[in-house]
Amino acid sequence: MDFLADLADIVRGYFADEGIEYCGSGDPGELAALYCETQIRRIIPRPREVHFSDEIHSSLGRLAREAEADKRDGALEAWRTVFTLRHLIVSGEEVTRFLGKGVADATSQDGTLWDFGMHHFHLRRRLEHSGRFVERSDYLLFVIIADDAAYFVDVRKHRDPQGLGWVRQDLLRIVHSNWPALVESHELRGVTGDRLSDQTKQLLRKRNLNHVSEFGGKAIGPIGWGVTANGSSAWCRIWSLKLIHEIKKHERYFGGQPTELRRALVEAGAAPAESIEFHLVPIDSLSPTTELLESLRAEQCLSKDLCGMGFAIVEAATGSPIRVLVDDSS
Repeated sequence: MDFLADLADIVRGYFADEGIEYCGSGDPGELAALYCETQIRRIIPRPREVHFSDEIHSSLGRLAREAEADKRDGALEAWRTVFTLRHLIVSGEEVTRFLGKGVADATSQDGTLWDFGMHHFHLRRRLEHSGRFVERSDYLLFVIIADDAAYFVDVRKHRDPQGLGWVRQDLLRIVHSNWPALVESHELRGVTGDRLSDQTKQLLRKRNLNHVSEFGGKAIGPIGWGVTANGSSAWCRIWSLKLIHEIKKHERYFGGQPTELRRALVEAGAAPAESIEFHLVPIDSLSPTTELLESLRAEQCLSKDLCGMGFAIVEAATGSPIRVLVDDSS
């Protein structure tokens, strides 16, 4: 078994299948972090309930009433695309083509997502000549994506007159006024938040510095969990470290050939042999039933955390997932 090599192969294969560029690093931890970032940025398709802020209704109204003839077609197209996106998201369909082109480069940065926790969509439906992305638009839709919901925050001009469109903190104030729990769930106790100008916020963003904001007398950390010194997602770096820890834990455990492992092999239908091969695989590749997922995530299952991160260990000959029950899997 070489689970770290399996992980690197999984990530490289995913990038190749999705046409995503990356730096070519062979370090499994680095690849895992890039994989985590890409998964968040590209938005895993699943049905989500869509919520509109009060402010976006006003913005949509302005688009529908655009008076200037040279802007009217673009404004109406943006208006229609918002509702197209609502339909696609509610239906659980793919929306990658509306995102920024940076999602095709695993090493590109997205400070607005890692800081504000917001995706941005380009509000046009016609595809570019490449067929991968829609044509760029004069308008952007800012959205917070959760596991089972999407929060449409506001529609903004793509080109901000002061060049501050990506750091406008009134976007966060809209979120707080409409869905306070989304913001207050990131409260930091024992510290004091600051109110900064958007100009200062932009300077911090350029230097990859995190900022604790003040909302309603509470100190609020970055909604997107913040950035590291090189501008990558702090959350995904932590996720990568945890995943590597889990993988190494499994290699140590399997290498010890404990009694529980032999019992699990029998249950998986593996034939007795002098040498048995194991692989790390994405759990989705197993087309798992609800029953299988529940068994792998059971409290006494060695792989409950690994499964929760989207992976499982299989016996190579049968392709069967290995479910080892232990008294203490820590």
